[in-house]
Amino acid sequence: MNIEAVLRLTSHGVISVTPESPVAEAARLIAAHRIGAVVVQDRGGNAIGLLSEFDIVRIVAERRAGIRGLAAEDAMRRTPISVLPDTSVADAIALMAEGDLRHLPVCAADGRLIGLVGLRDLLRHRPDPAAHPGAAEGQDNSRAYVN
Repeated sequence: MNIEAVLRLTSHGVISVTPESPVAEAARLIAAHRIGAVVVQDRGGNAIGLLSEFDIVRIVAERRAGIRGLAAEDAMRRTPISVLPDTSVADAIALMAEGDLRHLPVCAADGRLIGLVGLRDLLRHRPDPAAHPGAAEGQDNSRAYVN
């Protein structure tokens, strides 16, 4: 299975913000849509950063003013690692494990953002459930892998 197939099964559209968007707006979107991250997009639709719930919590813990007055571009992880739609699920999981990532933007060859996949989405649709006893493709066994 590849990332394009996962997006067809799981995607509800990309939730994104602009670089100038307040971090508070990103936090509201993350909470309202029950997602783990938003993509920061430039005017051309390219993914230039990723802002996750973890990033926001870290800022609140480290910055005296918290997220007040902070723009997404000041808090995002820049130039996120992305994958192409034809990337295999196994390769994407390996990339996430290697980079300690939970989300990957999916971009077309021209850099245009197509979607966002999370580790939980990929684990639900991993290609070799026999490698994980008790797992069946499409079954949510992600709690064993995601804290």
